[in-house]
Amino acid sequence: MDGRGKWLAGWMGGLVTAMAGSAWGGSGESLPAAPPSPQPYTLEQAVAVARARHPLLGAVRAGIRVGQGDWQEAKSLNRPKGTLYGTYGYTNNPVYAFMAKLNQRQFSAEDFQLDNLNHPDAISDWQGRAEVLWPLLTGGRQPAREAMAYAGLQAARFDAARSEHDIVRAVTEAYYGCLLARAVAGVMEDTVRAAQGHADQVAALNREGVTLDSDLLRLKVYLADTEQQRAARRAEAESATAWLAYAMGMDQAVTAVGELAAPERPQDPLDACVHTAFGQRQDLRAAAARQRQAEAGIRAVEADFMPQAGLAASYQVDTERWSDYGDSWMGGVQVSLPVFDGGRRFGQMESAIGRADQARLLRQDLENRVRAQVKEAWLKARAAQERLVVTGQAEAQAVENQRLVDHQYREDVAGVTDLLDADMALTVARLSRRQATHDLLVERARLHWAVGE
Repeated sequence: MDGRGKWLAGWMGGLVTAMAGSAWGGSGESLPAAPPSPQPYTLEQAVAVARARHPLLGAVRAGIRVGQGDWQEAKSLNRPKGTLYGTYGYTNNPVYAFMAKLNQRQFSAEDFQLDNLNHPDAISDWQGRAEVLWPLLTGGRQPAREAMAYAGLQAARFDAARSEHDIVRAVTEAYYGCLLARAVAGVMEDTVRAAQGHADQVAALNREGVTLDSDLLRLKVYLADTEQQRAARRAEAESATAWLAYAMGMDQAVTAVGELAAPERPQDPLDACVHTAFGQRQDLRAAAARQRQAEAGIRAVEADFMPQAGLAASYQVDTERWSDYGDSWMGGVQVSLPVFDGGRRFGQMESAIGRADQARLLRQDLENRVRAQVKEAWLKARAAQERLVVTGQAEAQAVENQRLVDHQYREDVAGVTDLLDADMALTVARLSRRQATHDLLVERARLHWAVGE
């Protein structure tokens, strides 16, 4: 069930509880349990929860283990490797029977008779073998592979850190969205109360014959409209909490603690923000690591053109009965030099060079995109600051205008149209002020994300 479904289920549960209480009041029967109250979170607490338990972050962090495994595998390329083998065979194949007897040290003169060579008796052969291989010369493949794997591990770590920044940004925006939705619902509550007060005032005057019936009807229509808007804003506030829970990676009801308030810290200069971004953006670091990984891939392919050498040793035991066995050992040096492979290595080299060029150009594109993101976020944050100042002045003017018009209406100087216009202007100004505060907080958060903070 998603967040909206849970809210609806909780609301229906509350409705059933209220109906049951009305029907069963005083009967002594147990009432259905009330839905759990939403868990309150500050912004810092919400971010901490998301960092600790968001499933998307867990999935990205799992990529770090993949990188660690690849790095460990690459470091093992030039280390000794040992393998144990065990086999059992039962055969009358002339070749294998001959070899088995010879390995078991059971060969005798009569085994050279032609009939015994051509038609040997079936023989059992238990064989155990230990092998050790130690690469000594890899043409630079091992250090190149290790550099590739380590760069990949670094990229995975940087990706995880950047994903954490993305989650923090999403939680921050959802948190401020909750505060905005709640503030808007509060404004509509005030609007309904003011409309109800005006309707009561006009109704009293209408009973005294001072105002027209049309004035009273118009106010009732206005009151009904504000009540509908209040209900819609309440629903939006509930919906906003569901999205906050999703951003936090939770499946339970939550709510945001706090009020919309403009940030006190002044905005840094644009040049400083760009400089900070190039020093802190984790995706830039990941792009640089991927470029290093691709360049190391070229060196790894180059190693395939170089001679390869290593030590090899083995010890083998063969027997038909464990009370009597034959053993042997072997040691030596293996050297190989690839000469012709149909163009495979040249194809791999072409691919490696292409991947390196691709990584370099993607990094260059990301750097350009970061500059644009920082500048856009900086400009939007500055514009939001300017809108906050303007909307603050407009709200103060709307409050004073509403006070004057209300007084003029009481003195029969202004009409009901003027009164409604003043009320609507005040509501719009209050909503604009809260929207501007929200926008400034969100744009500042996006600026922090753009610079990698």
